[in-house]
Amino acid sequence: MSIHLDAAGGFAYPQDPVGHLLRRWREHRRLSQLELALRADISARHLSFVETGRSKPSRETIVKLAEQLTITLRERNRLLLASGFAPLYDETTLDSPVWRPRAPPCRKS
Repeated sequence: MSIHLDAAGGFAYPQDPVGHLLRRWREHRRLSQLELALRADISARHLSFVETGRSKPSRETIVKLAEQLTITLRERNRLLLASGFAPLYDETTLDSPVWRPRAPPCRKS
């Protein structure tokens, strides 16, 4: 199976379980299970079980793994959703009012 990115720059496998998504990201970053497990402070065995679907990761574990894999916030939300958790990070579009320029502050004369 080849790895490809969707238009937003994320992996285009929304129906995949979290373990498959984590494995793809780990391989994309060229890390071994042991390297990633050490960086995320979890056991390599637990990471292996998560990737194969034998174990369900906690929300905290997903966040730690995503941080170590330097995954975008949007992709972190996808991992959380694939695990059955609510998204942790807000998403805004580029035309959102958040990105509009603000008026300069008023000066007192």
